[in-house]
Amino acid sequence: MPDDVAEQRWKLYGDSQPSMVAGGHSHVVSLLSALDDPRRGYSAAVAYSANLGDGVPNDPSYWEFFREQAAGKVAVVVWNGNQHQDAFLLRPTPPFRVFHQAVTEEQAASDGVWIPSSLLREYWDGTFSEFSTLVSNLKERSKVVVVGTPQPKPLEFVLGALARDPYFVDRARDLNLPIQASSITSGATRLAMWHVIQDEMRRRTLDVGAIFVAVPSVAADSRGYLASKFSNPDVTHANAEFGTLMWETVQQALAGGL
Repeated sequence: MPDDVAEQRWKLYGDSQPSMVAGGHSHVVSLLSALDDPRRGYSAAVAYSANLGDGVPNDPSYWEFFREQAAGKVAVVVWNGNQHQDAFLLRPTPPFRVFHQAVTEEQAASDGVWIPSSLLREYWDGTFSEFSTLVSNLKERSKVVVVGTPQPKPLEFVLGALARDPYFVDRARDLNLPIQASSITSGATRLAMWHVIQDEMRRRTLDVGAIFVAVPSVAADSRGYLASKFSNPDVTHANAEFGTLMWETVQQALAGGL
C-alpha cells in the first residue's frame, strides 16, 4: 500500500514528539481518550484509525504505521483482550466453569461443567497468531511494553449495556436468545477466562523478551470485576480514567528499571 494511502487511513493522536506510542486493538481507545486528561504529565501518542468510526484497525499497513511511529520510542502494545466476550458472553449449552488458580467462591458456587484453562489457551491460540511476530518486529526499533486489558464487567452492568449494543443484540437474535441473566455466561466464569487471557499474554510477551505490564489491582472492584469508575458504558471497554491509569502504570514500570 502506498505511504500516502496508509497515512489517510491511520493517524497519530497526541503529542507530535512523544516518548511513548501506543497501538493495537479496540482497548487502546481508552489510552487514546486519556490523552485529553488535563492532569497528563507524560509525553504520549496513540496510532489508530484516522476515522474512529472505522473500528479496529487490523491489517499489515496499520501495524507498519504503528512500527514507524514508535521507532526510537517506547511502543505500548494493546493486543485483543475481548476473546472471552466474543466467544462466550452469551451462555453456551451446556454452560461451563474454568478451573484456574484464580477460581473464586462465586465461580465455585455457579453451575456448569469444569474445564481446564489449558483448553481455553488452545482454543484461543489463533487469536495470538501474529502477536509474537508483531512484538519481535517492534523490538527491532523500540522498547516494547505489552499492557493487560480490562477486566470483564459484572452481570448487572452487562445486562443494561447489552440492550444498547447492536452487535450483541443481533447475535442474541440470531441465536434466538433473550437478553436476560440466564442467557449470559456467569460473571465468575468470564472473570476466570480473563485471567487465562492475561496469563497467556504475559507468557508470550516474556517469551519474546518484551515487558508485560498487568492491569493494577486498583482497577478492580471488591469481586474482581472492572470497577465502575473505569468502565465505559458498553459491554466490554474501559474509559479514559482507565487509560490514564495504564499510561501511569507503564511509566512506573519503566521508572522501576524494567
